[in-house]
Amino acid sequence: QDLDFDGLGGAAVPIQPARFSDLLAYSTDMGQSLRGKPLRAGDVWFLRSDSAAEKVQVALYVNGLAIAHNGKEVRACFSPFTLVRNCKFQDSATCSQLMSLKIFKIFFFVKNLCYFFGVSADDEGLAEKERQQWVADVARAVHLVTQSLFPPFSISCEPICAAAVTARRLMAGYVLYHSGDDVATILYGELSPHTRGSDLARLAFYENEQCQRLAMEIWLSVASNCFEKVGVSCTCFCINGHDFSARTMAERKLWLRAISNMKVKLQNAA
Repeated sequence: QDLDFDGLGGAAVPIQPARFSDLLAYSTDMGQSLRGKPLRAGDVWFLRSDSAAEKVQVALYVNGLAIAHNGKEVRACFSPFTLVRNCKFQDSATCSQLMSLKIFKIFFFVKNLCYFFGVSADDEGLAEKERQQWVADVARAVHLVTQSLFPPFSISCEPICAAAVTARRLMAGYVLYHSGDDVATILYGELSPHTRGSDLARLAFYENEQCQRLAMEIWLSVASNCFEKVGVSCTCFCINGHDFSARTMAERKLWLRAISNMKVKLQNAA
């Protein structure tokens, strides 16, 4: 049964635009301080190219990592827009030393900055096990950083009476949006279907779950480009060139499935 919005307080109030400078946002500056004591530390190979590697000391913290070499240290703080995954060289010309390494990468993709590390051991099985431990621990740290930025909420499919604009809501919930250099902004996203005669669906992003101040919109068509970022336990996805992070992998899957279903409806003019 459709909700009756007539006569409800605030229902007829026009949606006000929200300035990004007024929204809840967090710094994703990689130079922020690392917190607490290292969760793990060890020697790994740092790959400078496909033919050169140096042994470095890496310490993993709850919110980033420190890389030390020859008395110098580089620190990199994680953001929600960080992914980690296994990888390997495909080029047969790569030197035999690097081919023997079990390699993983940490990719700060909104900065287009990628660190490649390699693990070695006398036993290949032990090297693979250590790589998997590094990857799992980094992924867990990134996930904790991501979850720490979200307010408590549940994905909603129900409209709210105080905002008539939500009457056709399909799903809604908070996401993190890469809104610029070193900034992750909390937005409340809402997916709505296309209207009769239209070939565009609407993704609206509000200041919060009250849906009173609109921050931005993305219009979805059959040609819209929507995909997930590939990484271990990664919650990031991209919509028409906009980078987002969901709170969990399950919520990312839900957003992308809902958008995919909407694109099918648009394609079939359903």
